[in-house]
Amino acid sequence: MFATAHEIYAYEYPALPPGQFRLVRLRSLHRLTSNVERPSPQEAALCAEFVETTFDDAVPYEAVSYCWTGHRREISSEERKQLGVMDRRIIIQSSEHSDRVLGFIPINSSLETALQYLQIQTDKPIFVDQICINQADFAEKAHLVARMGDIYAKADRVLAWLGPLTSEAAAFMSFMQVLDQETSVAFKRLLEHDYATLNQIRAAVVALDPDTVPIADSLKQDRDQLRELAVRIWDSLPLRGLEDIYSRQWFGRMWIIQEACLPRHLVFICGDRTCHVDDFERTALLCLLAVQLQCGAWTEELEKREYPKADDLSYIVALVRFANRILSVRRTLQREGMDRIPLFHIATRFNVRDTDAVAQTRATDLDKFRSGDPRDCYYSLLGLAKPDEVTLKQVVVDYSRPTWQVYTDYAAAVVQDYADVLLFSQNRCKRIEGLPSWVPDLSSELHAPYGYLNSNTPLFSAGVSKDGTPRKETKGVGVDGTTLVIPGYQVDVVERAGIYVYKMAASEGDIPTSQSLHYFLSEISLFCNLALKKENPPTISTGCRDEVAWLLSSGGRGMSPVPHQPPSSRFGPEIKGQRLLGAIHEIAKQQFARHTRVLERSAFAERMGAIEEPLLSKWKERQGLYYSLQNWLGIGNGWEEHEFYTKYNSWYRQFGEYEGPSEPEDGANLDPEVREAALLAKGSYYLALDRQVGRRCFITRDGYLGLGPEEMQAGDVVGVLKGVSVPVVLRPSVRSSEEGHFTYVGEAYCHGIMDGELLGALGGRTPLAFRIA
Repeated sequence: MFATAHEIYAYEYPALPPGQFRLVRLRSLHRLTSNVERPSPQEAALCAEFVETTFDDAVPYEAVSYCWTGHRREISSEERKQLGVMDRRIIIQSSEHSDRVLGFIPINSSLETALQYLQIQTDKPIFVDQICINQADFAEKAHLVARMGDIYAKADRVLAWLGPLTSEAAAFMSFMQVLDQETSVAFKRLLEHDYATLNQIRAAVVALDPDTVPIADSLKQDRDQLRELAVRIWDSLPLRGLEDIYSRQWFGRMWIIQEACLPRHLVFICGDRTCHVDDFERTALLCLLAVQLQCGAWTEELEKREYPKADDLSYIVALVRFANRILSVRRTLQREGMDRIPLFHIATRFNVRDTDAVAQTRATDLDKFRSGDPRDCYYSLLGLAKPDEVTLKQVVVDYSRPTWQVYTDYAAAVVQDYADVLLFSQNRCKRIEGLPSWVPDLSSELHAPYGYLNSNTPLFSAGVSKDGTPRKETKGVGVDGTTLVIPGYQVDVVERAGIYVYKMAASEGDIPTSQSLHYFLSEISLFCNLALKKENPPTISTGCRDEVAWLLSSGGRGMSPVPHQPPSSRFGPEIKGQRLLGAIHEIAKQQFARHTRVLERSAFAERMGAIEEPLLSKWKERQGLYYSLQNWLGIGNGWEEHEFYTKYNSWYRQFGEYEGPSEPEDGANLDPEVREAALLAKGSYYLALDRQVGRRCFITRDGYLGLGPEEMQAGDVVGVLKGVSVPVVLRPSVRSSEEGHFTYVGEAYCHGIMDGELLGALGGRTPLAFRIA
């Protein structure tokens, strides 16, 4: 006989035997007996029984992947908190006696909804973390979190709950079924390509002229078929459905990553509709190609349509790119013969902002993947790392440890293999208190380091020698308590830091972006001149002054974002004796200077207008008195009136609109052929400029030039550390009387020593031991 609601007590979890984990088998909805006609949600609950199994020889089971706080991504923190409240329950029954109730486990409404739908999708026992892990037992939770990768990897299927079905989502699912009938060979094998090849195909498909994009002959048929298909499906593309699905919270939560990447079979469930991840990803990639192709051919006529607008397409591209970080890693791990990914690369890939930070992506929490507990920014990714990775032996999953200690342990575990970990310690955005200066805050808004192409690809090799030694040159690197001990060389001391930091205008009242860029580029020219006044400056001469300015402004990237290229290749091709990068730089300087003149004149007129207004009223009063006096005396219009108006109008015109000669066209001083090539290619340089937001230039005592973080100040030290791909800015510690003690300030671009030149010159000298607290 079933118990009443008042007779059921909270379920008491028995201790798990070593080597085992729990599964739960769902049963039909259990209506508790009650005296009221319409029971409350607490009086109507799901029923289930527990099944215990071993890791080594598990029974056939499936696992559920879902979000604790519902399916919607764009919700307030208060809504998120409310959705996480455990105000529902699942009744646990005896596996031997189905009418015997063992107790209830509180669950939240999001999981209750998911289980009601999933009940009809499987009859196997399932793993659901909210139920199968005793959330009140920190020891059990830590043990099972450490094995979560195994649990999801060994499941027969993982059921990814996206949330209830909407009409827009249903349209996307139906469109996917239509594409199942597509006979295009290129579409069928879209997922067979590795990431680099797929990106090559994508660039060729969406180009205005596909023949201008270099591509292997073996891929041209795929390019042509996919381009034709992308054009053909455009009018029937369910963009609102794509936006609906991809904007759901499942695609933005940290714990989802290993749950999606590790299982062999992943099935998406949206309401009562299901689809395999391969069909889903293939459709989304084709839609992305169609959207990007349409963006390239956008016209004012298309903008008149109600939907989609240009902003809608940009948002969809950002959504798919963001979610593809999960699916591309899954595709890599599931490829035959592929191994797991190093822990450092996993942690950076999913804890770094990798999408364009536009208003729409920020509003929908697309800057980076999220987790409720900051420790899970690390713990949730352990299952993706190589099982035999040495660093994993130093990992202890322990939710009783403070977050700063967890992050410090992570950095200490990976720094011996990847010294670049300290480049992700971006102190201005840290949130967790107590972190050493060199330890990244994984919960903060990290961005890819300035010297990186993306979150995992360094562009330079300042701390890696050029004699053929492996990149991981970290011998002698270690951690003493919480202090990083790392060998390296001191380059010089910062003598002067720039005044102007390049910043993008984010709100009303900020200095306009073009004006900020003008000041930034002008100060770089100034610092180049200052360096030339030094006696034998190390990396600049009169003959290469302009080239230094070009590279300095772009943080050394120039025209080539390809890793480890010589400086000369970053200047671009030579056209009529003019380097392309130099021509682009000249056009940019003139453009930003012109914008700045207009803005400064406008600001001056506005300021003077505020001063003029009260004065002008007095002048008008005096003008009236002047006329009255003239009339009373019978003087008439004489030379005094002429002098008055001349002075008045001359004074007034000072604050009116600019009436000088028209501005020359940007780059008018360049050869027309060079100018045309520069205008076509300036996008890559502007992208490199945009990567320098938050930096300012510096000059050292000996004349080294570079870019450093906003926090940099005179007296800081520029150093090259072994195994670190770019120079760093360090601040001598005021807490220690001994030399060699520092705090980490940030990474630097230091012209002339970005590619191992300093290590080559000082190879025979014993490195210093930098102690960074």
